[in-house]
Amino acid sequence: SVMYGDVPMYVLGALVLGFSLQRTGTKHERVLLHTADVPKDSLQLLAAYWRLQKVEYIHSAQDLHTAPYDKARFKEVFTKLQIFDPELLPFDRVVFLDLDMLVLKNIDELFELRPPAAMCNMKSRSSRVVQMPEHGERMEPEATYINAGTMVVAPSMWLHDLLA
Repeated sequence: SVMYGDVPMYVLGALVLGFSLQRTGTKHERVLLHTADVPKDSLQLLAAYWRLQKVEYIHSAQDLHTAPYDKARFKEVFTKLQIFDPELLPFDRVVFLDLDMLVLKNIDELFELRPPAAMCNMKSRSSRVVQMPEHGERMEPEATYINAGTMVVAPSMWLHDLLA
């Protein structure tokens, strides 16, 4: 997962997610990417459930937002693209989960999915509702939106540099 800023609710979410992954018995390492502005006392708490890895922000372009950029809700969300950096995450596969998740049963099976994999969002650029794929089935090319809160990726410096 990735955490940035000094929002107490993000710390709580990271603690809950880390605890739930540990409690459900994952055999995989839990890594929390964080920016330098996450308070040190928060990082001390988070270290109980996560290996902590500091990352730089990736800011979105100003023209992606309808609100003024300084008030834009998701201007730092592209920081999660750091999951593609194999120097930060030297793994064949990474299962990314947003901090607002609670894992109720072991999800190690997600590591068996062929990357890239994500949750399908039922929108398409043509506003046509697309067919919901079955588990493990490839999305239609028209299904251009994903829910980036759960993703399976293969880190690649080429892809990281292309996206970031």
